[in-house]
Amino acid sequence: MRRSIEKKIKNSFDKVKQELDDHLTAINENTSEIQSIYDYLHVVEEKLDKLNEKINNVELFLSTFGLKIIAKKDITLNLNEQQVFVLLMKEKDFVSYKKISSLLGFKEDYLCSLINSLLEKNVPVVKLAKKEEEFVKLDDKFREMQEKEGIIKINPIVETEIISLKNKKLSEFWK
Repeated sequence: MRRSIEKKIKNSFDKVKQELDDHLTAINENTSEIQSIYDYLHVVEEKLDKLNEKINNVELFLSTFGLKIIAKKDITLNLNEQQVFVLLMKEKDFVSYKKISSLLGFKEDYLCSLINSLLEKNVPVVKLAKKEEEFVKLDDKFREMQEKEGIIKINPIVETEIISLKNKKLSEFWK
């Protein structure tokens, strides 16, 4: 009887040992697979670094001609920036800071900070200075992209406000 108990215990330990060996084999196989994936990711990362370097070279080359690559990513603007942006979208020619300030009710200094913020967010605003007065407009290619692709999401309330302002004040504003 003692031998049968010992035999049962030995068989149980053998089964446990076999199961542990199976787990060890599976772990080793998974470790190999993880290492292969890691190696592959390293290769992909190297290729991305090379691609990024080439993109930087192209941007540097374009910058020598005063050109800039416009990324097709969503740009998020606050409500005041959206007001300025929508106004610039509506007008294709240069507009003075004074006129934009008076229409939107912003001080010129604040408007200047909003336009600088648009530039920092890669919205291509073109600036022009004439006789101590500054003028701005949106880059024409960017305007086309915005019209086609809606890169910048505009709050419908802002759009409505600008249309309302346009109906009320724009006829005298653009004179």
